[in-house]
Amino acid sequence: MLSDTVYNKLKPLLPPNKGVAKQLEASGVKFQAYSFPATENLNGENVRFPDTVEKFTLHYWPVKARGYLPFIIATVGNINCSWTKDLQWPGDLKAQTPFGQLPVLTGPDGFMMGQSLAIVHFLAREAHLLGESRAEYARSEELIQEFEDLLTALGKAHYSPEGRTKAMDNFFASTSIPNLKTFWTHKDCLSKLLGDQKTFSKGKLLAGDLAIWTAFDIICGLEANALDSHPTLKAFFESVGANPQVKAAGEGIAMYYKRHSD
Repeated sequence: MLSDTVYNKLKPLLPPNKGVAKQLEASGVKFQAYSFPATENLNGENVRFPDTVEKFTLHYWPVKARGYLPFIIATVGNINCSWTKDLQWPGDLKAQTPFGQLPVLTGPDGFMMGQSLAIVHFLAREAHLLGESRAEYARSEELIQEFEDLLTALGKAHYSPEGRTKAMDNFFASTSIPNLKTFWTHKDCLSKLLGDQKTFSKGKLLAGDLAIWTAFDIICGLEANALDSHPTLKAFFESVGANPQVKAAGEGIAMYYKRHSD
């Protein structure tokens, strides 16, 4: 919520016809400090007044897959977004979606967009979780792509024609496998990027950090000790996972991918 210090600084700047921040807060509007300022820095806090209190809805099944990261970003970014999980698919919805697939994000005035990564980028922009500097933005973007690579690898293993168990064994292998980038290789790269920082964004929690945490959450749901070999990555996973908003976003969401063949 808006701190008293920042509120007192901003109160004289509020147009009379828009009321007072505290009154708006009392009616349910939340004011948040964001990583990308839309006003001047006040007492070290970058404050952005939300342009609207528009509501968005994510449509996807209640599983940890393509709809999981968008909702985590929306929740951490304090976007007014609900998740519709009880879907009658294909029903009438499929024909209305841009690409005949889920997830889709809907909003006011007939707004609808598809493609999970596009939704991630859109929500991260709305939540100002893309970073302040060029370097922060670049790091966040490459981590989102790394999330996509990890999820794609899991999908290939999950549906492998050679058998899920064998494919997952290869994904989690600690030794090199020809023509395969194992999770161990991904961990080595991510560990180097993280260094001794708490997050990949030097203590901030940006969209890229949330993307990697989401991938780790899915992966550790398949193999609980998957991060034990890389202590700094495990510490990052545990620290971000303790965030109340991250916890709230994952409540009641089931695993989709499986470790072994049916």
